[in-house]
Amino acid sequence: MQAIRAVVLVCMALALSAHAEVEGAKVYTGPEGMKVTVVRLSGEPAVLLYVQGSETHYDGKALPATQEADGDRTRYCTQYAGRDMCPFHAVTRYGSRSYVFYPGGNRTEMSLQWDEKGSSQLNPDDVVKRYEAQKKDGTLAKFMAFNRPAEQASNEAAITENVKQAQTKCGAAFPLKVQWASVTDQVLKSYSVASYCSAPLEALETLCDYPSVRDVLKKGVKEVSCTFGNEVGFALDNGTVRWTTSTSGYNLAQAARKGFEDAFGGAGGLAPGSPPWGKGQSLRELQVLDSSSVCTDGKGYTVALTPGDDARRERFYSSSNGALVPALPEPPSTPYDSFLEPRYPDPGSNPNFRGMDMRVYSSLKVDAEKRSCVLRCGTRSATLQLLAADKARALLLGAALGPNPQKYSPYALLRDDKGNYYYVEKGLLADNQRSFRVHVGPKGKLKQQKLLNLVSDSEGELFSTQDGELRLLLDKAEGSTWTQSRKKTGLRAVPTYENLPLIYNELGVYEGARLGTPCDEAPL
Repeated sequence: MQAIRAVVLVCMALALSAHAEVEGAKVYTGPEGMKVTVVRLSGEPAVLLYVQGSETHYDGKALPATQEADGDRTRYCTQYAGRDMCPFHAVTRYGSRSYVFYPGGNRTEMSLQWDEKGSSQLNPDDVVKRYEAQKKDGTLAKFMAFNRPAEQASNEAAITENVKQAQTKCGAAFPLKVQWASVTDQVLKSYSVASYCSAPLEALETLCDYPSVRDVLKKGVKEVSCTFGNEVGFALDNGTVRWTTSTSGYNLAQAARKGFEDAFGGAGGLAPGSPPWGKGQSLRELQVLDSSSVCTDGKGYTVALTPGDDARRERFYSSSNGALVPALPEPPSTPYDSFLEPRYPDPGSNPNFRGMDMRVYSSLKVDAEKRSCVLRCGTRSATLQLLAADKARALLLGAALGPNPQKYSPYALLRDDKGNYYYVEKGLLADNQRSFRVHVGPKGKLKQQKLLNLVSDSEGELFSTQDGELRLLLDKAEGSTWTQSRKKTGLRAVPTYENLPLIYNELGVYEGARLGTPCDEAPL
């Protein structure tokens, strides 16, 4: 449609049909002297559009145009610099007529109204004569023609500004050269070449937020070369970033950032079981080190807050013997400085923050200006020292990494009418997710049962132990039961999430156990 319209408009600009007659004309006026005159003709062009007072490049030109009806809107379209533009829209709504002008096609709305008096006094031949004169002296051809050199110069100016921004952020110049032979006229008309080609510069700016990464990039990147192609691509060749961009690409700055990270040692990823800072060699590892906070009491206790994987931005590591233990990852909606710690409840915290009970969460708050950290475990807290960046980096790279001690998590809690609890844990690691443990007994004295057999299907679980049989039917109308010596006892389900402090502090199952959180050995 656009190509057809472009051909029609170019042809219209060449000559006015000898048989064309004025069929009608209207004047629309707006604020601050703005005026649009529409002259309808019987031949080609179908419409002449004459704009005054808009303070745009349309002013003073009698432009050939087409009209396109679309429901209650009629668009009047012409060409500017080789591009299809529809600067004037006539809109009919609810029986009344209003007219909106978009200067430059940028949809900055300016309302106009039909000027009945102005329309009756208009001599449309004056607009026709202006059109013929501007066509003859080349004004219209110049206005409508695509000016590639000017377009390239405009994009180069924008690229120069982007290079300056990257240089300011990174402390080094990264010249960007566009391979203009790869850029077609249609791409130059329809897209911002500067924006598509500057994606690596945007990526460099974000990566230069990290001092260690900035140092690597200043040494390893000399310039950027941009080519338009069918697919997005990134390569680093002796300091030259060869960036291939595409009009079908998306998230280009993100793709360029990944390109830099892969090019500087990150393509293979981390070895299984490695901490996110690895050996501090790739860009991804350096980003983790530069954005980690390490706090200590000066007596051997250490807690670190580091960026984690995509599923959870932050991870906690703590230690009192030199081996850092990673806390289990938290849901993405958890506040970045908080971690689950049901052994230290805080009754004053929010019981429903994004669906989470923050009363069972503790936190580590870092104050970079004061060089201090506050570790809170429930209602108790300790102030720690925030290590300088170089010392934090050395500690993380030199520390051994131990496993998290938690192997199971709460699965089900039930109770009978005599106060006995029936607690089931389920494995939470990759190698024990199909494993269960059953504990039975009064509060504070639950004993782990020797599990003889497990049946699990859509109806629930059946745990056969040495002392009895637990039939677990969660969310079933029939209810769960405990059978011992052929005596069946009905059980009431107790919600686990709402009773985490009870599970971890009162049942006796986790007495003296470590959970791998910063509160395990905190100096409170």
